[in-house]
Amino acid sequence: MYVIGKPGNALQRNKTVALFSTILLASANSAIYCARAMAAPMVPATTCSISDSDVVHARSEWQSSKARYLLVLLPPACVWIGRWAADWYTRAPLKQTSRIILVAVAAAINVLIFVRAPLYCSYWAVRHSQQQLAAVVLSVQQISRPQQTLLIGFDSHFQGYRHAGFYLPGYLTIQFPEVPLGSATGVFAMQNRQTTLASQIATGSFRDFILFPLPPSEKEYTDYMNRIRARFPAGELHVTTQNGIEFLRGPIRSLPALFPNTIIF
Repeated sequence: MYVIGKPGNALQRNKTVALFSTILLASANSAIYCARAMAAPMVPATTCSISDSDVVHARSEWQSSKARYLLVLLPPACVWIGRWAADWYTRAPLKQTSRIILVAVAAAINVLIFVRAPLYCSYWAVRHSQQQLAAVVLSVQQISRPQQTLLIGFDSHFQGYRHAGFYLPGYLTIQFPEVPLGSATGVFAMQNRQTTLASQIATGSFRDFILFPLPPSEKEYTDYMNRIRARFPAGELHVTTQNGIEFLRGPIRSLPALFPNTIIF
């Protein structure tokens, strides 16, 4: 660490670097928290067979670590930016009052970004997503029974298979699409917050199934659901509306349209 001016300035500069780095690290932690809050907790694959457990565990770890790389990249980046900000604060040809005002404005903008920005990692977006998910979970419980209805979830960051399986543990939830399993095909399933990777799923005891709805606000999700609907013959699926939310559901006999290799009756 070099000294700016008098020896006493070195200590002051170190404090300034620490202050800016701490502020940036706090912001980074907020971003990580918001990003992590968007995904349902992953549960251990304790019910998998020995041959499948490693596959499920690897997938669970990959899903749950999407935001963890931030823990590796952000701290050194924040320290570097904090040092740069400290240099600017120390050397800027501005009065101290002006520098303090600029720092306060930057901090306020930073807070606004995390609180109200139209980004998935903002506090507002997290709360909105949680409210939508809570309404969907309540509606599913009102229109179906876990002994009669099977849930179909999608590999989505929002209202996906993991959310359905975690927040509706009494239901059997399976994930579309099927996945390779050695030389065959398998499907991920969750019940009672236990994840399995099965080569076949017996569905003879169920009457119907519900497609766990994706957020309706994104055109990408709407287009995806339309492609899913197109896999079924005309009139095979029908819409149930509960609390303003539309659910696509169909008879259990139609499920091979989505899972031709893994569904048995």
